[in-house]
Amino acid sequence: MTRPTGSRGLAALLPVQPGEGERVLLMLLMSLLAVGGVVITGQLAGRALFLSSLPPSAIPLRFILPPLAMIAAVTAYTRAAARVPHDRLMWLTLGTAAAAVLLARLLVATPLGGTLGLLLGIVVLFDVAGGVAMILFWTLAGDLFNPREAKRLFGPISGGSTIANIAFGAFLARYASAVRPENLMLVVLASLLGCAWVVGRITRRYPVVHETVPVRRAPEQPTGGARHDLRELLASPLLVTLGAIAIVVALSSNIADYQLDLALKLAHGSDAGAMVVFLARLRLAAGIVAFGVQLLLVRPIMERFGVVAALL
Repeated sequence: MTRPTGSRGLAALLPVQPGEGERVLLMLLMSLLAVGGVVITGQLAGRALFLSSLPPSAIPLRFILPPLAMIAAVTAYTRAAARVPHDRLMWLTLGTAAAAVLLARLLVATPLGGTLGLLLGIVVLFDVAGGVAMILFWTLAGDLFNPREAKRLFGPISGGSTIANIAFGAFLARYASAVRPENLMLVVLASLLGCAWVVGRITRRYPVVHETVPVRRAPEQPTGGARHDLRELLASPLLVTLGAIAIVVALSSNIADYQLDLALKLAHGSDAGAMVVFLARLRLAAGIVAFGVQLLLVRPIMERFGVVAALL
């Protein structure tokens, strides 16, 4: 029995075996929509609207509130996942995010459009929507592929994020100057609806995602309290190293991001469109470099020098 032409073409590009083609294509599509349409477009539009309408003194709020909102959203999603079937919860989550984006777009056109509360809310909304979309993506991928398939396919599937940086960076760099930044919110809305379509397609054809995730509670054991637990964590060199790396990465990225915000405000003032164009070109350049590194350097470095060298 011969494979369809599309399956043969996909197998030539990716390590796909018979029966996996549709799942891989759907997950690649969701990766493009979630990363390009929700994360990239949402962050660029929200950032440009926020910076162009508010003074530099408001910029620190952009780094304080989104992480707190993300923690609350993930906590709520995790609790709901133990009681609500996956397909229904994912539809509800994406639908709620899409409704919130539509409401925000309508409010931008009102006198509230330039207020700190609404603009900060939009930044928080896009940050949470992007984070939740990626959680849904990897949750769905974990349901669709067994461990053996995941080892083969998660790398190529995650490569959709690099392609999204290039594709959406080029798209926004080309058309952002002709489109008002608030109208880019409609791209985010369409991408969320596209993700919902992918979820619907997958849940109809692969019933494994209808299941709920049971919460397993570990048996209670006597401990020495929080101080004892902290001492045990600090006694692990691996955990200490990973924690230090996470702190350094968070500090360096946030400080650089804050400096970029100040530079954007200084260079472009209230011109949100110019900010979007610059950020899109930056995304495009970074995406091209990342694609080259991932395609040409990562595998040879890992094979010759190991994972540590590749991470460095």
